[in-house]
Amino acid sequence: MRECRKFYLAGPLRFESNRLYLERVDAVFRSHGYETWLPHRDAGFITASQACDPELIAQVLRRNLAAFDDCDGVLFLLDGYQTGTILELGYALSLKRQHRVDLLLIGLYSDLRSTSSLDPMVAFCFEPGNIVGSLLELEELIATL
Repeated sequence: MRECRKFYLAGPLRFESNRLYLERVDAVFRSHGYETWLPHRDAGFITASQACDPELIAQVLRRNLAAFDDCDGVLFLLDGYQTGTILELGYALSLKRQHRVDLLLIGLYSDLRSTSSLDPMVAFCFEPGNIVGSLLELEELIATL
């Protein structure tokens, strides 16, 4: 596998449980010496009362999309993904196909029914072996990078 030093951690942010899980993912990467970009920590979190502020939303979105330029890889939390995660996945896939062929995309999907329950259009975005089912599997994968 290729050398990766910084990961963007993408996933649904609406529920506190998702944000806390992404923080656990962040801890796994950091324990292996990686830098991370965690959107709700690094670009700002948009609260329900701020969701009608288009300038703030655009500012946060611009910061997050700019962070892709500094990252060697992107981890996508695919449990309960929402439109923001799909936007990030499409953006990352576009970068990878156009000029960042070395951009590593990893999916974390912990549905106990297996990855066969993942939307095939989403699964298609990842190279074989780059969708893991747990934090332990994630640790095993990133230890090989």
